[in-house]
Amino acid sequence: MAPDHQDPRVLHRYAFDHAALGIAVSGMDGRVLAVNPAACAILGYTESELLAIDLQAITHPDDRQADVSGLQDLLVGDTEAFAVEKRFLRKSGESVRVSQHVGLVRDADSRPHALVSQLRDITAQRLAERQNDALFRLSPDMLAVTSPGIDRLDRVNPAWQRILGWSPGELAGRPYLDFVHPEEREAAAALGVELARCNAAQSFRHLFLCKNGLYRCLEWDTHCSGGFRYCVVRDVSHHQAADQELRRTNQLLLDKDRQMSSIVDNIGDGLITFDALGIVHSFNAAASRMFGYSAEQIVGAHVELLIPEPMREAQEAEIEAHLRGDEAQLVGKGKVVVRALRSDGELFLIELIVNAIETAQGELFIAVMRDVTERRKAEFALFTESERLRVTLNSIGDAVITTDTAGRVTYLNPVAEKITGWSNDEAAGLPLERVLVLTDETSQEPAPNPIDLVLRDGREAGLVEHSILERRGGGRFAIEDSAAPIRNVRDEIIGVVLVFHDVTQAKLIAAEMTHLASHDSLTGLINRRGFEQRLDAALKRNGKLHHETAVLYMDLDQFKVVNDSCGHAAGDELLRQLAEVFRKRLRSADTLARLGGDEFGIVLENCSADAAHRIAEGLQQAVTRFHFVWEERTFRVGVSIGMVWLEDGFNSRDEVLRQADAACYLAKDRGRNRIHVYQSGDRHRSQRHGEMGWIARIHQALEENRFVLCRQASVSLNAAKTPHFETLLRMLEPDGRHVPPMTFIPSAERYGLMPEIDRWVINAALTKLGANPDHAMCFINLSGASVGDDTLADYVRSRVEQTGVCAADLCFEITETAAIANLSHAESMIRDIKQLGCRFALDDFGSGMSSFTYLKHLPVDYLKIDGTFVRHMDKDRIDCAMVEAINNIGHVMGIETIAEYVENQATVELLAGMGVDYAQGFWIEKPRPWV
Repeated sequence: MAPDHQDPRVLHRYAFDHAALGIAVSGMDGRVLAVNPAACAILGYTESELLAIDLQAITHPDDRQADVSGLQDLLVGDTEAFAVEKRFLRKSGESVRVSQHVGLVRDADSRPHALVSQLRDITAQRLAERQNDALFRLSPDMLAVTSPGIDRLDRVNPAWQRILGWSPGELAGRPYLDFVHPEEREAAAALGVELARCNAAQSFRHLFLCKNGLYRCLEWDTHCSGGFRYCVVRDVSHHQAADQELRRTNQLLLDKDRQMSSIVDNIGDGLITFDALGIVHSFNAAASRMFGYSAEQIVGAHVELLIPEPMREAQEAEIEAHLRGDEAQLVGKGKVVVRALRSDGELFLIELIVNAIETAQGELFIAVMRDVTERRKAEFALFTESERLRVTLNSIGDAVITTDTAGRVTYLNPVAEKITGWSNDEAAGLPLERVLVLTDETSQEPAPNPIDLVLRDGREAGLVEHSILERRGGGRFAIEDSAAPIRNVRDEIIGVVLVFHDVTQAKLIAAEMTHLASHDSLTGLINRRGFEQRLDAALKRNGKLHHETAVLYMDLDQFKVVNDSCGHAAGDELLRQLAEVFRKRLRSADTLARLGGDEFGIVLENCSADAAHRIAEGLQQAVTRFHFVWEERTFRVGVSIGMVWLEDGFNSRDEVLRQADAACYLAKDRGRNRIHVYQSGDRHRSQRHGEMGWIARIHQALEENRFVLCRQASVSLNAAKTPHFETLLRMLEPDGRHVPPMTFIPSAERYGLMPEIDRWVINAALTKLGANPDHAMCFINLSGASVGDDTLADYVRSRVEQTGVCAADLCFEITETAAIANLSHAESMIRDIKQLGCRFALDDFGSGMSSFTYLKHLPVDYLKIDGTFVRHMDKDRIDCAMVEAINNIGHVMGIETIAEYVENQATVELLAGMGVDYAQGFWIEKPRPWV
């Protein structure tokens, strides 16, 4: 019933009872005086039950003090009302979270009379907030809340620390541009302005700074709401690396395609490939001549350009039937003769074979065709004039044999005479099977005689596939043919004409193309592509049948010595011989492949762990015992082998190859010519990953010019000679710390960065000398990788000319080990650089096993005696004798000597007494920055 609008009390009561918010009135003693239905529903009690209790009695014990201070302020008049969030206990025992707004009612004398509480159930709201917060914290993706223009990162979830190393506290409130790569900051700032203006959803990528100093590519998906931008951020750096590898692989495939195209363009038959949509992918030279189109005109166009209009629907239906798996009339059915359309609109006949192959891009159709117009005209000419037929047949390139209805030969054209070994006169009257001896290449059984099929069925027939013609007098030819009935004017069969051609060369080319795609041309072994295919198959079998399978990754040791000393012809021959050594020690079912360079791979299926290890040891021992002889020189090489045991945990070929490669590198790291079996969690593998991290840091240091030079003097011991100093390299961290060379040089040597570092040092040193000439001789170290650099001398010459430095003030030095490992290249490089006027020193001399033997081959000016002998020579008589022997030999050969690692005065005096020319070490001078 509607309330009486004239009575305010009635209106007030109606509003009280029907209010959406809960309302409770309690006396100053806390007892409930009045309560509306909404409050009863929230608190879970009836009105009569609530009127008998104090609200504080049903308040959660932990929240009973929540409103004490508010009540005190209310009673003393400091506030008119207060709000509090607390939990009440319902009669059912469950708790309900309530937002309570409390006001004070005073009497006519302004004394506190009653408390009025407005109650709102916020239990669901708080639960949703907690759930959202948990989703934010536990999300595997990086989440961020930012300003609309992404000026700052207001809040981020813990995933940022797991992926990029930054904790939420380190990122919160920080300007976004602080973390963007310097080269992208301008574009990022412009994007921020646009985002702040339009408040639209936006996706973008930026290089973002990790806590370790590296940058990773992050993809941001953002939308704006309520004055904030909510962002889902993903690390897509690996996608970029994959894109680079894909581009490299595509280039390799492109090179292969060019080789294959050259082969295909030189065969006589037309070859066209097209996809399921009819779009032409390739069009060889023979097809171009046949149809009158260039490849540029056809590739990318629809194949229907080559098909007469009445046949186009049939072509489309044929492809659709094949794709559905229905019985096709053309694809995979052997040869058919159809009409084709030249570019000038002329129709002509072609003999056509269409097959389909699966590719990564989908099904591809390959059409091989031959223009048989002339051949068909010759067949039709049999109806009218036999002499004209003979003239025609004598001039075409196909072999033609005609028989009577009994299958006896009546005619061979010159091409048929040549292929069969029978002359026309000799073959006349003989049964065709005696002249045309056919066998099935696959079964080696006699092939069906096509003449019999024509005479029996009265229609055209062809040879079975893989037919081989045994030539009289020796020789075998792969042939393809068709046989048709010869009819008189009354349509009676009076004989058969057989037209065929030699396809041996075409089959050889096809076989060679297939072989080249999966085999190494040097060793005859399968190549990396073939190896990966067999490894994929082994992984599938291993997953289904749980076979015991091992993969070996082998890298030859000292192969570069043979290649550099004797040339690539010797290296190629060594690879061929070792391939045979490997092949003899494997089982017939094992897979052996050359993966590239001097690396080989082996898959051992159905092979226990012990047996696999024995095979690996046998291979390693066989290589160790192997002696390679080239031009009266004998070399010995080794092999480092990484072994991976395929367990159920391996599910991809790439994972197996990565682990095998890592195990192989560990075998090399531990001394080469040994076997390392990969184990999950191998601590040595993490060391190699650490070296990979140094590669990125070295690249970045080169790009940012964060290398610095130091110098260390050496002094003359016995006479006033030109002072010397050695150039030393340090890497500068972004925070200004110096990184000593042995921290990053091993990684740079392993991954081929030393030539670039060497050139940086040469350029920096000559630039300093050119700007501030120094009267001392400057010694510059070269790595072993630069020994084989044929362009180094030209680079030194150009820098000397550009900087104006006197070449006689420069001395380059390489270690004895590097020189011996590349002796011929070292000798050549030293002579080339000395021709510029520079000097040369041999560093760490005495560390090798045959130091004196090789010294006479190297035209050096200085010997730097290995510091391991010098450091303790004042305490060790053997070290002292070694230093004296090296010094004497050097002086006999007219070479000055420099002692390294001089660390006390006693060593200085001993060296001076022996006549050593120079001393260098911490006792003389510690390395200092070259300013």
